[in-house]
Amino acid sequence: MRQKVAIALALAAQTDILILDEPFKGLDIPSRHAFRQLLAQHFSASRIIIISTHELREAQDLVDSVIFLWNGSILVQAPLTRLASKLNVIETTQKPSNALYAEEIGSHWKALVPANQEGNLDIEFLFIAAIRSERIRHYLHTIQTPK
Repeated sequence: MRQKVAIALALAAQTDILILDEPFKGLDIPSRHAFRQLLAQHFSASRIIIISTHELREAQDLVDSVIFLWNGSILVQAPLTRLASKLNVIETTQKPSNALYAEEIGSHWKALVPANQEGNLDIEFLFIAAIRSERIRHYLHTIQTPK
């Protein structure tokens, strides 16, 4: 309950910059859903909301850009639209020949492949690929937002 009150107060403050650290932690499924809807209502062009979270799937539909941090380094910093225009996550019965990164999960493969158009991007899987594969880190470095 304290977390819910703190989130409500933070949103009600209408600050130009709002930083939320693990805002989904401890919330049950209905509360997470309600929070995502409430948060989406508070987005505006004049407001920056920074969400620091390990719950990447919870935040994916809310964010415009991502910064992945790992072991004190930035793995990638880019808008989601840019990442999605370059990468797709697909699931198939065989490992795709064009896979940049792939994992066998049960009876199927989940793979990160180059995209020719904006497609489905699972940022949690992208993060896992980035921490496990030097090839992905290099690829992400070539497509991220210029500094």
